[in-house]
Amino acid sequence: MLHYVPVGRYPFGVTLSPDEKTAYVVNVGMFEYSPLKSLNEQDLKATGADFATTAYGSKEMRDGFKNDKLEVPGLGDPNAPESFSVWAVDVAANKPQVTHKIKTGFLVGEKIEGIPAVGGAGPNSVVATEQFVYVSNGNNDCVSVIDPKQGKVVQNIFLKPMPQLARYRGVIPFGLALSPDKKRLYVAESGINAVAVIDLSRSDTFSKSVTSTARVIGHLPVGWFPSKLAV
Repeated sequence: MLHYVPVGRYPFGVTLSPDEKTAYVVNVGMFEYSPLKSLNEQDLKATGADFATTAYGSKEMRDGFKNDKLEVPGLGDPNAPESFSVWAVDVAANKPQVTHKIKTGFLVGEKIEGIPAVGGAGPNSVVATEQFVYVSNGNNDCVSVIDPKQGKVVQNIFLKPMPQLARYRGVIPFGLALSPDKKRLYVAESGINAVAVIDLSRSDTFSKSVTSTARVIGHLPVGWFPSKLAV
């Protein structure tokens, strides 16, 4: 072990850039939990809580509270940089360090079709080409495209298998794999037992800026709950 680099909550997926100078870490967790401040490990029954201490999204959940029996620490902002994010780590430096913290998908509370999102994006898998980094958002049924030079999302590729199902959710994009020529991206769609095929060859370069115009060109039916891929 040469170095430890703190990243976000529940790091779940990781990949290297093609030049192996940057590692991209996907953080799938929302909160960092800690024990009740009033907890006595020698008397868990009397000092613990036998019920949910706060309602999700409440002020008490964010800030914590204290009463005559319990002292509950707050969980903070569900949209903190540490939650549901992709962190870029410069691994070529003598001391590796985080260079970008990128939120993908939709934020908690962001209105989607007029309804506030309850959960976060649930990013889980990541792959990288020379131009872009692709991240599957399991809770948002889309793949985010990151421009690594800008350190921000430049496109969301939505996975809608057919127009009749466009208003429904549950595709659950999970694993990702690039074709050897990096012209296609394959996405394991766990919720619909399929693999999405995304054409990456349409990316356009204009002077110093790069624009992603990736698009879904089809879905391949496969077995139950596909989660990982290899090409």
